[in-house]
Amino acid sequence: MLAVRHIATIAALELSNLQREREALRREGAETLGEMLSGMLDRDAIRTRLRLADLDPGRPLVLAAVSNGLGPDEALHERLIEADIPHFILQQRELYVLLQQPASELGFLAATPRPYVGVSRPFRARKSLAVPRREALWALRYARSQRRSLVDFSAMQRSATWLPADPRALTGIVDEVIGPLARHDNKHGTNLLESARVFLEQDGNVTATARQLDVHRNTVIHRMAQVEELTGRHPRRFQDMAELWLAFSASEILSSGETAHAGELPGELASAFEHPDAQGRSHH
Repeated sequence: MLAVRHIATIAALELSNLQREREALRREGAETLGEMLSGMLDRDAIRTRLRLADLDPGRPLVLAAVSNGLGPDEALHERLIEADIPHFILQQRELYVLLQQPASELGFLAATPRPYVGVSRPFRARKSLAVPRREALWALRYARSQRRSLVDFSAMQRSATWLPADPRALTGIVDEVIGPLARHDNKHGTNLLESARVFLEQDGNVTATARQLDVHRNTVIHRMAQVEELTGRHPRRFQDMAELWLAFSASEILSSGETAHAGELPGELASAFEHPDAQGRSHH
């Protein structure tokens, strides 16, 4: 009897140690992913931490945004470990999971109860995850709207499923949402259209936008105020960001020489999107 109790005690201690190790891994992974999402780590640090988690920095990664119907991140972390899937996981407003590509693991996420999963395009280890996060969130929102368990942004991008197929409808979106910016730039020699596009690409980060445009932070803030005044849409409110981003996506489809919609943009809109650098780096 004593031997059985001794074995049970040892087993309980080993299980407790295993749980502590897994919790430490989860916390370390969450901290790393949080710092990656915030752009706080340089590339060398990111590559080192990926290796420590058995993620290969030389191979493509994907970022998944998962609906909270999956439950606490600790539970999903446990399931991923049991399935021997290297990952980082972080609970914010959505649940983010960083995985290796090709990601057959995504099917694992989608197979869990009440899931909606949005997946970014594959990307290499980088300092900023602003673009993959935005792609994953867009795919997640599309998955929810269509009641699909998993949506890959790459497939969305290829089929442009989030935009109407009619080029006239696309032109209407562009003209209504960002047309005022193109017309203002054309009339006053400003650079609001390009500034708004870069601001969205930089995930609303004023400092990063200023660096990309080679202007002062206050110039970016002033330009975004002008964008709101002209379009009625604030580039930091999610719904307004969505409409602006969709309008830029529609403009790319219309201005691309590789699509049947080429040449559908009228007047100053066409010139603005065909020659994005022609506006210069005005500080207006």
